[in-house]
Amino acid sequence: MLRPFAYVIVLATLLGCVSGMATALLLEQINSAMHGNAAIERSAAVGLAALGLFSVGGHALAGIVNSFTGQRVVAALRKDVSLRILHTPVASIERMKSHRLQAILNEDINTISTFTSEFAGHAAAFAVTAGCAIYLLKLSPVLFMFSAAAIGVVLTYVTAKIWI
Repeated sequence: MLRPFAYVIVLATLLGCVSGMATALLLEQINSAMHGNAAIERSAAVGLAALGLFSVGGHALAGIVNSFTGQRVVAALRKDVSLRILHTPVASIERMKSHRLQAILNEDINTISTFTSEFAGHAAAFAVTAGCAIYLLKLSPVLFMFSAAAIGVVLTYVTAKIWI
C-alpha cells in the first residue's frame, strides 16, 4: 500500500542530497572565483547562478515533495490502523485497553510523521556536510584530519555525557 509513496520519498530525498552536494560545489566555485587572479568569466558566472538555483530549488522541491508525500503516508497509516481496529473482535480491543490504542493512533503515527517530514532535510544537511568535508580534504588534508579528530573527541564526550 505504501510502496508508491516510498519511491517518491526516496527520489525526493536523493534530490535533496544532490542539492546539498551542489551547495558544497557552489562553495568551492565561489572560493575559486574569489582567489583567482583573473576576472570572473561570463560562463563561470552563469555556472555559479545555475548551481545556486539548483541548490536552492532542489532543496525546496525535495522538502515540498517529502512533506506532501509524508502527510499522505501518515493518512494512509491512520486509515490502515483504524480499519484494523474496526475489524478486530471487541473482546480483543477490551483486553488491549484504550490507552494503548490511543498511543498507537497518536504517538506512534506522529513519530513516523516526524521522521518522514524531517528525513529529507537531514539527508540534505548530511550531503552538504559531506561535500564540505570532501572540499576541506581537497584544500588541506592536515586541517581535515585535525577537524575530524576534534569532531570525534566532541562526539565521544557528548555521547558519554548523554549515556552516563
